[in-house]
Amino acid sequence: MRILIYSEGRVGSHSLGKWLSYNLGIPFIHESINFDYENNDNFIKKIYFYPKNYKQLSSSEKEINFSCFDKIICLYREDTFSQSISYLQTIQTQQFRHSENKFDAYYEIDKQFCDNHYKEIYRTIKMSDKNNEELKNLRLGITLSYEQIFVKNIGQRLIEDYIGFEAIEPIYDPRYKLRIENKEVDLYLQELIENYKNSIKLI
Repeated sequence: MRILIYSEGRVGSHSLGKWLSYNLGIPFIHESINFDYENNDNFIKKIYFYPKNYKQLSSSEKEINFSCFDKIICLYREDTFSQSISYLQTIQTQQFRHSENKFDAYYEIDKQFCDNHYKEIYRTIKMSDKNNEELKNLRLGITLSYEQIFVKNIGQRLIEDYIGFEAIEPIYDPRYKLRIENKEVDLYLQELIENYKNSIKLI
């Protein structure tokens, strides 16, 4: 079976891929690995979603042969505010997830982080909001949100039914959530964005 996970970053795609790999007994190949998916079988491949108007990719990189895959999971995140914070944090630290068998990547943002990055966060929110609509309109395979899987805990059954298996272990484990939320700081960041968004130039 060839399974494609098609998504932006910071939407739970790595956790989903590792969970599928464990339960199905086939390897998960993340997006940074060059892999010939057209001439292999029995794998889960993550491919990063880029919008049609993204200019920094060659035409060959944009072309994905979706017909090669038996199952396609399009994954997005409704809460693009949290997604954008996660994106900026991981770009800064280059720590994208916990180490193997450790829980060592927890983080909490502060007001200085907000002051330094609110413009980039707002731009990323707007970009992801737009990309979400394009991804959902592709009508490929099954489209699920981060929230369905990792917040509402209803996505696992939808994935099991779509692929046709029953999981050995549940996908949801709150220990793997990296950001320690601080409602006061989140509100501060939201107010910063609201107050200055009209002066922030979108790229």
